[in-house]
Amino acid sequence: MKTGNKISSGVKLTSNESIVYSSGDFFSTPARSDFGDFLLELKRFWRSHPEIQVAMTADLDAHAMAEKLERRKNREFDLAQTEALFAVPASAPAEKTQADFLAAGRPRTPAVVVFITAMATGYLGSQYGACPRMVLLESASLRTLLDDLGYTLPAPNTVGPLINRLSESTLALIHRAQLADILAEGLDSFTDITLDSTAIKASSCWPTDSGIIYRLFERAYRLGGKLDQVGLTSLQAGCKDHWLEELRKSARAIALLGGGPRRAQKLRLLYDQFYQIACKLGGRLLTQVEAAEAEANVKLAKLRPSKRRIAEDLLDCIHGDVVAVITTIQQSIARVHDGVKTKSRERVLSLADRSAAFIEKGGREPVIGYKPQLARSRGGFVTALILDAGNVADCKQLVPLLIQNIANTGLVPASANVDDGYSSAEGLAQAYELKVAKVSISGAKGRALLGEELWNHQDYITLRAERSAIESLMFTLKFNHGFGRPGRRGLAAVRSELTLKILAHNFDRMILVRARKSQEKPLPLAA
Repeated sequence: MKTGNKISSGVKLTSNESIVYSSGDFFSTPARSDFGDFLLELKRFWRSHPEIQVAMTADLDAHAMAEKLERRKNREFDLAQTEALFAVPASAPAEKTQADFLAAGRPRTPAVVVFITAMATGYLGSQYGACPRMVLLESASLRTLLDDLGYTLPAPNTVGPLINRLSESTLALIHRAQLADILAEGLDSFTDITLDSTAIKASSCWPTDSGIIYRLFERAYRLGGKLDQVGLTSLQAGCKDHWLEELRKSARAIALLGGGPRRAQKLRLLYDQFYQIACKLGGRLLTQVEAAEAEANVKLAKLRPSKRRIAEDLLDCIHGDVVAVITTIQQSIARVHDGVKTKSRERVLSLADRSAAFIEKGGREPVIGYKPQLARSRGGFVTALILDAGNVADCKQLVPLLIQNIANTGLVPASANVDDGYSSAEGLAQAYELKVAKVSISGAKGRALLGEELWNHQDYITLRAERSAIESLMFTLKFNHGFGRPGRRGLAAVRSELTLKILAHNFDRMILVRARKSQEKPLPLAA
């Protein structure tokens, strides 16, 4: 929201972007910091790329338009419920452009503020949690930059929804513009890239059959209890609270069962008691949900559009939970009694994030989460990111990652450096078809695929020695930017959050590489 208020510190930014402090409150005056330099880099970038403002404004306007249209439909619905006192001939409403339609109402947060806060949350690692929020609220550097632009920081509860409105196409546009600046400034040539994947944890806990089943029941009844707020009958079971409590105690007993020679027998006995309660509760819940859906078919058309949308979302979530809990009970009974194991992609692994998968990589501890694929340039910049659902094999991601890298940088790399997880004859042939001159594959599989002549060539020996550099990138992303534990849920949302973090890393890297280049001493001229 635009404002004319100025911060009392009197901090101004000169034409060469250095920070100059004038007299003012001592505690409001920002010190020179890495975060302050990062914000100045954002300011330079924003001024150089007006096309990003156009794309971000379109994203924000699209959501604002949808919200305004829903509010208008609510008003039209309310008017239709009231009879007119006098018969007045209806006149067609005047056509309005989108700009006119959005001009009325409360002032909206401008795109530049959303851009700065989005990149700042990527830099800090998350838009959620007490620490990132505190830094955003307390940062004198951020307040100074926004004040210089003539704006103030949005309310904490507003920042997240605004950032979530940015589309994947807009984030990809920012990434390509960023890489174009890196290339134009000579910070990197993008001729050599290294590819690798990593496992990251979803915003969810480790699943157990008993815990998943109990929490599905608890959420279904909790959401069902809110149906009366949208004009439907809430889900009420006479003994529901008692059964839920018994189910919780039974799940807890299973979780706390210790070891011992009779553990398997005790576990099966506890699960039998658990199944008995779960099946009773499941039958009751299924009957209630069917009745609620039948009632909704009659009443939904009579609800306000906004309430109708909320009611449909509630019923969809409850219906999904019912299907999931019945399926999970059947799978759990088959596992405990018959020893039949269900494939992880067919199981409910997380209530909060249904896109999360069982990720097991390189003999490391498995996680419930995602497996992003990254491309790193020789200068340490992230040039490509792929995030697909499930535990996709690395060998299937080699060519898509190369294609995205070429699209983002506009250049075909001279060399691509990977480990033996990416080794496949088909992938290697397709990489050569993309005109990648050297594809170095480490490990025994890579050696067999490349042949002894290429394997022992000095260029390939050097590439294999340099491959470990991408491990430092993975550590930097996870340690500095929270790459290993996203706060958002769902495949598209997690992909957007990870993109913000690699954008923040690249901006930070630009500052570092530029500083290193400025310290390089020119060679003395020959006499």
